[in-house]
Amino acid sequence: MKSNALLIATLPLLVSACFGGTSCEPNEQQICVDDEEFAEYLQGVMDNMVYVEPGEFIMGINNGIPDEGPPIEVYLDGYYLFNTKHSWLGFEFFDQRSGIERQEKGRFSYNPDPDFNNGRYGSEFPGAFLSWTEASQFCRWLGSETGLPFVLPSEAQWEKAAKSGNSDWIYATDNGQLEFGRNFYSEEDYRSGKYPGDRLPSKYFPPNPYGFYEMAFNGGEWMRDGYVDNYHELAERDNPVMLPEDFGLEPGPHITRVWRSDWSLAHDLTLNYIQSRKTADPSSGRHGVRCAINSSSPLPQIVYQQWTGLPTRQSNH
Repeated sequence: MKSNALLIATLPLLVSACFGGTSCEPNEQQICVDDEEFAEYLQGVMDNMVYVEPGEFIMGINNGIPDEGPPIEVYLDGYYLFNTKHSWLGFEFFDQRSGIERQEKGRFSYNPDPDFNNGRYGSEFPGAFLSWTEASQFCRWLGSETGLPFVLPSEAQWEKAAKSGNSDWIYATDNGQLEFGRNFYSEEDYRSGKYPGDRLPSKYFPPNPYGFYEMAFNGGEWMRDGYVDNYHELAERDNPVMLPEDFGLEPGPHITRVWRSDWSLAHDLTLNYIQSRKTADPSSGRHGVRCAINSSSPLPQIVYQQWTGLPTRQSNH
């Protein structure tokens, strides 16, 4: 794999040529962006990437339904994972800059007005209604903007982050349990209108010990893996990910993809627990996304460098 320095250096669109001043030079420590609002957004992404140390963890459980076990010990290289689901603001920049037309953009898009739909389409709320393809494109787009190896997380990466070092934890909360009204939705508060709709701001409840928020609620999250019911039998023990081509199938809409996490009180709470593996057609546009970076290197800073353009020749008249 190419180093971050080479990847970043090959992104000319990110480099701001500044005439009459000091240019920002892209390198391993900094990425140069000539749009101030976008630079602020990207720095927020970097600030909210949580590093998960390399090592083993126990994936799966005993006594679950067949596709949730048996438990296996899995080794993962170090990686970063975004500490929340990506926001509607992120989807707005994706819409503006990627050239990709989301299938649900006309119905569901960023709106910063706090009075619009209880503010649930603002920058503090998790975005949703992406197909698997769009979620994958979103992560690759972040990679194209930064030169970093952004991808959808594998099931193993997501589960290790959710368990946060506790193989017997049931829920991805701050203590592995659901305490209604403190670290999870309370039905009483829900019915009284305390929660504005079926989603909450991404950091409403405390994070789990690794620093990840809303892994037990606030919507589903697409995984990189295709679904196989005997995952724990087939999975590699080092950095497993079940790509369709790995089990003799061509990628496409006929390959169901895995999603994790779930909504809230509207569903059976067994769907919110860590081991629950759900599947959907990759073209179905319902879920959110939490991107990973497959790297152990320190993340660069985002530097806003104003584009001033070429000097203007002064008129003699």
